[in-house]
Amino acid sequence: MGWCLGIGHNYYGIFLWLKRSGYMLNSIDWAEMPPANGSLIWLKCWNWRSSGIRLPRTLSLGQRIRADLAISLMHSPELILLDEPTIGLDTLLKIKFRGILKTLNAVYGTTVLLTTHDMNDIEAVCSRVIILHRGSIAFDGSVSDLRRRVTNETEIRLEFSDMSAQQNLALFPKELVTASVVSPAEIRVRFRDFEIPTHRVLQMAVQASALESLAILNPSIEEIIAQIYTEHGERP
Repeated sequence: MGWCLGIGHNYYGIFLWLKRSGYMLNSIDWAEMPPANGSLIWLKCWNWRSSGIRLPRTLSLGQRIRADLAISLMHSPELILLDEPTIGLDTLLKIKFRGILKTLNAVYGTTVLLTTHDMNDIEAVCSRVIILHRGSIAFDGSVSDLRRRVTNETEIRLEFSDMSAQQNLALFPKELVTASVVSPAEIRVRFRDFEIPTHRVLQMAVQASALESLAILNPSIEEIIAQIYTEHGERP
């Protein structure tokens, strides 16, 4: 197992290594690449292109981050440690980055330990979440467990194209769900999914007359984590 930690932005290494290996970044034949080489997988996924060896100062922050990650994958490590890896990446690159991490884990069995303050990274990539508070573990479990840790209720918002909210209340059995009229054109439905499955509530909802939109409302990961810290005595 091999990994790179604390890389000092020496990007000549990856380009020199590719050149010595007989690969030119502008004319790579990916079919001939060694399948187990993590750096080549990474460069292919990023669609990396270069006119040759470049000075580190000529690379953008996003390019430097991509180069760092390519170097760290050079030896196809079993474990990758990433600290705030999506800083400096634009929205599309963040989405691609998360997809690559999921592929490395699912296809190659690579374990990814991700330290981040970007909650979107957590939801998109992580199967297990650990929240630390003052050196102690405040939570350890899945994202779904994290949501249930704060609330076991699901809320659905229904909006109507007319003023028929009141008459549509009868669709929802009072013994299983709590339905309330927010406005003449909107209903909020709350229920516990261990008492009645979500799909059953949705089946009831789509029978509503003049239904214009439907949304399942969940607290954001930021709100959930903030509540956990509040429970441990932290103030917003």
